[in-house]
Amino acid sequence: MTDAAITTPRLWLRPHMSEDAAFMVELSNNSQVTRFTGDGPLTLADAQAILASLQEQYATQRAGRFMVVERATGARLGFAGCKWDQDVRSFDLGYRLAPHAWGRGLATEAAAACVHYAWTVLGVDQLVAQVMEENVASQRVLQKLGFQRAPHLGPEMWWCVRAVAHGDGSGPKVVP
Repeated sequence: MTDAAITTPRLWLRPHMSEDAAFMVELSNNSQVTRFTGDGPLTLADAQAILASLQEQYATQRAGRFMVVERATGARLGFAGCKWDQDVRSFDLGYRLAPHAWGRGLATEAAAACVHYAWTVLGVDQLVAQVMEENVASQRVLQKLGFQRAPHLGPEMWWCVRAVAHGDGSGPKVVP
């Protein structure tokens, strides 16, 4: 895949394409996926508008959420990436995978790649992430990457500073 922005051992993270709209509807309308996001149902028109916004963000900032694709099969698994959050004036790490991709370490792999991308390509020194208290699996992903709770930013906010996660400069801390 030549259009991948990020490549990991098992994943390609690439900019969204208009052909991703039906998958985004399926992902966003899965109650297992959205039970910790607060998002409601998504129509095809909604998905197309979101994809256009994501494409514009990547074209202008080289940032945003990427489509997560399994390298071995080419299957879309979800999305992950860092986008600017004006409310906290920082880049926000977000990720969402379909249930068939859960439990295999893929969220950690994708999120770690996005953190490394933020440090090395975007040049940011800190990231935030928002995770509901009940979403223990996502909290574990963030902990593996060096994030810590940030109640000063909000009750569901996590924070990561480059020096904490990046350490020796070789990449984000990842615990398999």
